[in-house]
Amino acid sequence: MKEVYIWGAGHFGALAALDMEQKGKTIAGFIDSDKKLQGNRRLGYKVFAPEQIVSGGEGKIVIAAWFTVNEMVEKLKNNGYVYGEDFEIFEDVKANYNKQICKQVRKQTCSFDINSITKTDKDGELVINDLELVKNINILFENEIILYGKSLGTLEIRLYHRLKSFGVSISYLFENENNEDIKHVYGIDMISLADLKKLDKEKPIVIIIPNSDVIVIDKIINELANLKLRTRKIYTIQALNICLGMKSTENAIKSSNWLLIYQMGKVGSTTLRASMDNIGIKSYHVHSFRYLSSYIPNANQIKIITLVREPVSRTLSAIFQNPADFPNYDMSFDSIISRHLMEGRLLFDWFDHELKEYFGIDIYAHPFDKEKGYSIIKQGNVEVLAMKLEKLNSLEQVISEFIGAPQFKLINANIGNDKHYKYLYKNVKDAIIIPREIFDMYYKDNPKMDHFYSEDEKTDFLKYWEKNITD
Repeated sequence: MKEVYIWGAGHFGALAALDMEQKGKTIAGFIDSDKKLQGNRRLGYKVFAPEQIVSGGEGKIVIAAWFTVNEMVEKLKNNGYVYGEDFEIFEDVKANYNKQICKQVRKQTCSFDINSITKTDKDGELVINDLELVKNINILFENEIILYGKSLGTLEIRLYHRLKSFGVSISYLFENENNEDIKHVYGIDMISLADLKKLDKEKPIVIIIPNSDVIVIDKIINELANLKLRTRKIYTIQALNICLGMKSTENAIKSSNWLLIYQMGKVGSTTLRASMDNIGIKSYHVHSFRYLSSYIPNANQIKIITLVREPVSRTLSAIFQNPADFPNYDMSFDSIISRHLMEGRLLFDWFDHELKEYFGIDIYAHPFDKEKGYSIIKQGNVEVLAMKLEKLNSLEQVISEFIGAPQFKLINANIGNDKHYKYLYKNVKDAIIIPREIFDMYYKDNPKMDHFYSEDEKTDFLKYWEKNITD
């Protein structure tokens, strides 16, 4: 069996090494073009220059890098390597590789004939043209907006606030049949069926169906069809969410002053975003900046809030964020959990792959107040507030001053115990038995964790997990 060389000594290279170790393969080392890494060791394996290995054909190569897959493939093929036999692409980067191949062969851009959808509107039949709204968000600003629903619940309230944050004014709410005496909500008029028909004759209107249940949506569409309204601008919340999402990205790109909630997942970012939204502070919530990195030079000022969390808790929480992904793993449930816990040892590398790479800020080169639980780093036009999630509730005033919003209050959101997976999540936390070696991997000889957490804190964490640790 050939030894394996992993081409790419970064984050995905490390994941590939973990994967190879679990599969019992012999790793001969890493390959990387970064001269600063060459000759050093990564996870105990030596890092070689490409020319030291590629020309010699000494072993099988696993490509584990995001942005240079095509160049690597071409170089290997030119040196006689055969895909599938002499080299392969690590599973976690294959999707990106396929996207790059698609970009090479794509010569034309798709377009849409919006009118072809409305041409099917015959004999008064109502056809929902969601694509029209996705392609033209200005429709929301040029017409009277009506939310058409039979109740005013959490979804409708969130939608109202979201539209308001974009400067879209809702003109009317369709009458809530369960509260017929209510005529105003949020200062918005609630109208009856007769009022709706009259308004439709007098001015251009847009109707948004604020419901995600397709059965309810279909029922409402049938009701609207029976009203024989003039307007054909009737859209579902799916189209609205898509066009507002694109508008949010567009605003981020154009903005000269950014407030980013920017960190790895499952460390409290949703709570911060909800707290910002609650007081009307515009912020952008991202886990990776690679898609917006070219716009950094356009910003006058960038404020970044980033967080860390005790790694075992964070890793287990992250596993259940997308439980629908479980069927995609070709392994047992125990193995899935074990793999995530092993990969979690790279958690603190996020700051190198993101904050350092895109903003030039090495968080580990700046002091961190472990007792207070935060630090503020200023570098050029970038200011970073780094915090520990465990201290978040005591840092409300610090966040308030950092963003310049005295009215800021923390609102807990995205809590695991409030999610549909809370029962399985609790079962796992209660019953999981984790080898002590995995905890040692996190807690011993880990200078990056030590940068944020004191020995006393680590001792407390271990006490919390004591019943789940086996020797």
